[in-house]
Amino acid sequence: MQVYYDKDANLKYIQNKKIAVIGFGSQGHAHAMNLADSGCDVVVGLKSTSASVAKAQKAGLRVLSVRQAAEEGEIVMILVPDELAPGIYESEVAPAMKAGKYLAFSHGFGIHFGFIAPPKDVNVFMVAPKGPGHLVRHQFSQGAGVPCLLRDRLVRRAVGSLRRADGIDPGGIRDAGRSWLCAGDGVFRVLPRNEIDRGPRL
Repeated sequence: MQVYYDKDANLKYIQNKKIAVIGFGSQGHAHAMNLADSGCDVVVGLKSTSASVAKAQKAGLRVLSVRQAAEEGEIVMILVPDELAPGIYESEVAPAMKAGKYLAFSHGFGIHFGFIAPPKDVNVFMVAPKGPGHLVRHQFSQGAGVPCLLRDRLVRRAVGSLRRADGIDPGGIRDAGRSWLCAGDGVFRVLPRNEIDRGPRL
């Protein structure tokens, strides 16, 4: 099994891209705040009626509608409950997923079982911290991390192969995934089904 650590994670691969985090719950707040504290350009996508709008703004993050955030983001990370993700993706995110953009997940359920089917010219990866959001945030604030699972070639399921001519950037997907959070406790490269099989989402 391939394992990455901090020395393998170069933040420059994501610091030069605008990141849209969709959702600001358990995982969403941790990802968004950790990325912002790492010097990344982060915007949070939420419904205007969400109670999380005030929380994200209090944390110093810019908040837009889900559609606006997805349109602005070069990397769009979907961090909403599994049962809501397909509907939100289809109505608000999919129209904004242009060729060469990145679609990211912290859980393999929707993409593995085909509830979310990104276009073939979109880069797709998964970074799944194996801990609840408050722990991910706490560990990061202490200069540490939690073990994470990484899959940087989810796009194989939709495309069948990785071809740069399709707008897919295999190296960029891998670098973005490795650099996503703090890799202090190890980032393990796995298949989406491995992430699903090894316990529920936290």
